[in-house]
Order: sequence, then C-alpha cells, then structure tokens
Amino acid sequence: MKIAYDENPLKIQVFLDDKEKDLLRSKIIDEALKDAMWSIYLDKENNLNNIEKETTNIIEELTESGLIQERFDYLLKALEKGEHAGDCTCQPFSCSKCEAEYLLGIDTIKDLPKSMAYSIDRSFRECESLDGAIIFLNKTIPSEPSEEYKQYPELWSKNLDSFQKTREQAAKWLVNYRNEHFGVEHE
Repeated sequence: MKIAYDENPLKIQVFLDDKEKDLLRSKIIDEALKDAMWSIYLDKENNLNNIEKETTNIIEELTESGLIQERFDYLLKALEKGEHAGDCTCQPFSCSKCEAEYLLGIDTIKDLPKSMAYSIDRSFRECESLDGAIIFLNKTIPSEPSEEYKQYPELWSKNLDSFQKTREQAAKWLVNYRNEHFGVEHE
C-alpha cells in the first residue's frame, strides 16, 4: 500500500498492490454476504434450513450482475482519487473514501473530528495551499453572519465562539499534519 499525502488531508491518495486489491474485493463480498444473511434471517417466509442454498444463489447473483465489480471500482477510485466528503466532514451522506479505508483497516484522517474536518474542507475551498488554509483558519470570524447564515443571525451569534474555537483547533491540526508529512516547521 502506498499513501500519497496531499496538502489537503481530505484528498490523501491510497494506492493498492494486487494483493491488497484482492483483499478489498474480498471485504466487499464479505459485507454483501453479511447483508444478505441478515435479509435471509429476517425473511420470515424463507425456509431457514435452506440458508446454504440461498447464500450460494446470492453470491452467484452478486457476481453475475457485476455489482461486486462495480462496488470495487467505485471504492478503489475513492481511495486513489477521491476526497473525504460525507458524514466525516459534517455532510448529510456517507463517505465512500471512509468506507473503503474502513474495509482495509486504515484511517487517513485519524483523530480528526468531523467539525474540524468541515472547517478544513471550507478552508481549502477558499485557499489552494496548505499554508493558505492554515492562515484562513486562524483569521477571526466576522461578527456578522456569512451569507449562508444571514437568515439565522441568532444561531450565528450564539455559536460564533464555538465556530472560532473549532477553526483554531483545525488550524493546529493542519500545522501538525504539515509538520509530520511535509517536514515543514514555521510559525
């Protein structure tokens, strides 16, 4: 496994060798079988004495339909070219990169709380470099709400200190990330 660190920690690339690709494919099949087994178990009309036959049918269906290969291709692409985006960055959907990493037993954003990941994601949308993102996060948030919060001024003012603290913590996390993976220390 080769991990290519990006200035944006949400875009770290993970490259697998053939053996690791086989492991990922096996894990995908394993997850699909677990889901199928629960479906069989919970299906009251199914003859539970026929689980082996049902399991064999499910494996054949998944393989022949191409769903396993499609899922494998999707998760491999997430590892190699994807970006952490989903529940790991406070977005209302699951993250395919996190799912692929979970199946492989790795975590490229270990110890990064969701709220800080959200702040880091926002900072890289404003700045293209790691140093720029750190500077952006260390800036004081204006007391006036941003465009997206204008309709919720009470929410903005009530949470301003919390937002600022999260940004400062995210900036510190990025400094540590920069120092660890790029050997750069200034500030």
